[in-house]
Amino acid sequence: MVAVGAIINAKKKKKASQASQVGNDVKKPPRKLKLKQSPSGLPSAPVQGSGVWKYQRQAALLYSDMNVQLGVAGLIAGNFVCNVIEKQIDPKGIEYPEAFGGFELFFNIVFTAELALNMYAYWWRTFWSSGWNIFDFVVVFIGLCTTFNVPLPGPFSMLRMMRAFRVFRLFKRVKSLNKLMVSLAKAVPGVVNAFFILLLVMSIYAILAVDFFMDYGEGR
Repeated sequence: MVAVGAIINAKKKKKASQASQVGNDVKKPPRKLKLKQSPSGLPSAPVQGSGVWKYQRQAALLYSDMNVQLGVAGLIAGNFVCNVIEKQIDPKGIEYPEAFGGFELFFNIVFTAELALNMYAYWWRTFWSSGWNIFDFVVVFIGLCTTFNVPLPGPFSMLRMMRAFRVFRLFKRVKSLNKLMVSLAKAVPGVVNAFFILLLVMSIYAILAVDFFMDYGEGR
């Protein structure tokens, strides 16, 4: 009888432990799935619009697609390589003007279409609140001015050289490069403080050096 009672008690304890385990599982809230941010770091797609903005959400999803971003990054790198080759073999632009002019026209058309898609997808505040978008707009605008030979007054003609800075648009699309640029920008205040301290030390040394050695060399 004692053995039978022990077996019954063991079964009761086992059922009680199983019931408590089930209760704990029920009480635990379900885990929330964390959505990973797009590797391109672009803002989320806007809500479905109406009228002329009917396809704005689809345009944003297309623009933020990783394949599209990688394709644009490849075109930016290709444009940079073309600029390097042009300045190496034809710096004055008189030997192969048609070939390099064709490449320039192609890249300007592609970058203009990419900028137009970006502006349509994230217009108005979302687009202009990004410094990278403003940089893209300026670079593409200058490229169009160069393509159509728009005369720029005075020192503004120097802006044509900004075509060489197109490669910086890669920092917007490559996450690792973007992190590097952000880290460098955040390090600037600390570096400025270090330079300020160095300037103070050099100024103090200069004052003391003048006091100590201002008569050195006189009478020679």
